[in-house]
Amino acid sequence: SKVRRLGKYYKRKDILPIDWKYSPKQAKLLFD
Repeated sequence: SKVRRLGKYYKRKDILPIDWKYSPKQAKLLFD
């Protein structure tokens, strides 16, 4: 899934905490 790939990308960039999990609420914050 695109979102999961983005999550991995952001983890590599150290933008998200290592234990970040996709959720609709977080996606809204990130992608709105």
